Order: sequence, then structure tokens, then C-alpha cells
Amino acid sequence: MLDKKIARSLKKTNIGKDPTIVMRRVRALWYSLSRAAREEVLDMAGVKLTTLQRAYRTGSISAKLALPLAQAADASPYYITGETEERGAYSDDLAIQMLKTHGYGKEASSLAKKKGWETRHAAAEAAPADDAPEFALSFEEKAPEIAFDDCVALLRSMTLRAEFNPRSAEALQQIKKLLLEM
Repeated sequence: MLDKKIARSLKKTNIGKDPTIVMRRVRALWYSLSRAAREEVLDMAGVKLTTLQRAYRTGSISAKLALPLAQAADASPYYITGETEERGAYSDDLAIQMLKTHGYGKEASSLAKKKGWETRHAAAEAAPADDAPEFALSFEEKAPEIAFDDCVALLRSMTLRAEFNPRSAEALQQIKKLLLEM
């Protein structure tokens, strides 16, 4: 996972391929994020809002901004820079590959080392203990009481997210199936 130290060490040089595509995609992804996610992107990159606005006005985007935005929006960094047409999903492997192709070998290796540590650490935590109780609850037991208006608002937000994120589209389909079964 990309962190502040790596993101802030990147240069502010343009890596976008097609300015019109970059403008459109940055704007769409930026406005699909929540306020907290937007603040996290700006904080991680160490830039101000005007820098991001310049990116979606001029179509010029740096790796310093593209990678945190890709991570927050769960989109391929290559999609943001206009190098590919498929939105895809963010992964550290894509970030490492992008850093290498744009001349950030040192940052790519530090992200790869960090990723290796995180994978080993997550695997150690995920190893189930033999004495841990197993919980098998049905859907009805897990479902909290939710007001009808809240359900409608959740479905609308999931529908908006599904337009930009394939994982959200799959989740929306599963939710719709569950609601039809009730």
C-alpha cells in the first residue's frame, strides 16, 4: 500500500499521455470520492487542492498525484494517465510497475519491500487459531434494522459507485439478489 513517504518523494513532472482523457478521468474519479478520501489523497501526495484542480483543467498529472488518487478511487494508475482504456483496479503491483516505467526505480523498490513486509505480516495475522470459535450466522441474524429511506440512500450511492468501480457493480448485484430473496 502506497504511503505518504513514498508518494511525497515523487516528482511533480507530467506523466499523462492524453490531456483530454486525463482531464475527464481525474475529474470523474475526484468527484466520485468522499470528502475524507479527497483529503486523504491531498494529504498523502502533499499537494494542495489547486494542484489537483490544475490536473483536471489542463490534463497534466504527476505520479505524485496519480498514484494516491488511483489508490483512493481503486482505479488503475494507467487508466488515470490515459495509458489504458480499462479502469481496472488499483494494486501495489501496478503502482510498482508504473513507478519503474516512469523512472522511479528507488521508490518502486521501497514500495516492493513494504508490500513484501505487509503480505507476510497479513498472512501471520490471518492464520486462524485452533481454539478460536467459529461463528456461522445466517443473513437474518446479521442484518440490522435499517429504515426504508436509509436503504434507498444506500442503494443510490452503490449505484453511483458501480458506474466507476467493477467491484462495486458486483456488490450491487449481490445486494439486489439478497433484497429480491427477502
